[in-house]
Amino acid sequence: MVKNFSMLDLTTITTKDLEKHALAEHEPRWLRQQRVEAWMNFQACEYPNWRRVKMEKIDLVQSTRINQAEFKLQKLKPALAAQGVIFCDMKTAVLERADHVERYWKENKQGDIFSHFHQALWNNGYFLYVPSGLIIDEPFQIQIFQKEGHSVVHSNLIIADSGSEFLVEETYESAADESDPVVCSVTTDVVLEEKARMKLITTQNWGKQVYDLSTRRLFARQQSHLRALSVLLGAHAGRTIISANALQPEADIEHDGMIMGTDDQNFKMLVNMTHEAPDTRGMMKYKAMLKDKAYSSLDGLITILPNAKKSDSRLEEHTLMLSEKARCDALPALDIRASDVKVSHSAYVSQADAEKIFYLMSRGLSEAEARSLMIQGFFENLLELIPYPRLYARMKDLMESKMFISKS
Repeated sequence: MVKNFSMLDLTTITTKDLEKHALAEHEPRWLRQQRVEAWMNFQACEYPNWRRVKMEKIDLVQSTRINQAEFKLQKLKPALAAQGVIFCDMKTAVLERADHVERYWKENKQGDIFSHFHQALWNNGYFLYVPSGLIIDEPFQIQIFQKEGHSVVHSNLIIADSGSEFLVEETYESAADESDPVVCSVTTDVVLEEKARMKLITTQNWGKQVYDLSTRRLFARQQSHLRALSVLLGAHAGRTIISANALQPEADIEHDGMIMGTDDQNFKMLVNMTHEAPDTRGMMKYKAMLKDKAYSSLDGLITILPNAKKSDSRLEEHTLMLSEKARCDALPALDIRASDVKVSHSAYVSQADAEKIFYLMSRGLSEAEARSLMIQGFFENLLELIPYPRLYARMKDLMESKMFISKS
């Protein structure tokens, strides 16, 4: 009998076990080979030594217990299905839409130990394809609930065909707080074809013992526009990779991030904007609000390749400290290989202004109301990206409750 991943002992798993599992799942040859190569790369890699970040302390093998997460995809309307929209889990897509998946699947041979581990063992995810010219007003909603004692290891793929326009809303949550460390790893690839427009809003709110391994790989072709927002609230420690690639002229990518850290949470973000063609635009803005002994780190890189003349790119990072014991690091960098470009980066840290809180309270607001207003004001320019009042209100409530229920 061939074991599925939830039955495999990851301490003794071999490449033959992976091959047998993939065959039992009827996966195509290219995907089976990719799993085997990734596992070999994982075994050859060492854990990174990141300053102050706790990810090197996690044992991937011991803390990954793969099972099916509670998976909620918004039901696809018949009218959209009739127009060619595909919205299903990734296992179904691999079996029934192999042509789409193989064409757009992005193999990451240069990844770190966490990426190789994920690529070898992912067991589901979602697949979304929106056909050429289709404009959809209602968002596609995905909700993933991590079950107690089990990992989420998902790979997602979103394809916006030429001239399409739509919004995707992802939410990742835990059913309950864990007593033991557990790894959750999610990789999402987004591909925009010519003149496509898309928004992606992701909320990560895992439990307190989760180690979060997230990757977003964004690819924009000619005259396409991608706007993405990642909100990091949960997990004990996390490593998030954002890789944005403007592939063809006039591609436009904006990726923003909001981090709210309390207690002893650790957040590590590795962001990279690469311009491969002329007249491309990139904008990355990240804001962090840290309380108690929380820590955040952002390593950012803008790369302008030789063909990417007249490109415009900017990286901004701003951290607001609510505690003397909170810490942050920011390491922005530039790699410019073309002339006639407009590129800049900035990073700054500020302390919460007690006088402003006092002033608001003197105007009749309670301390909770004053702090709520401060949070909203700090993140307001990023919250404006959320187009739906329901989602905006939910995000605001999550952020406020997180700040007020922590230890201090």
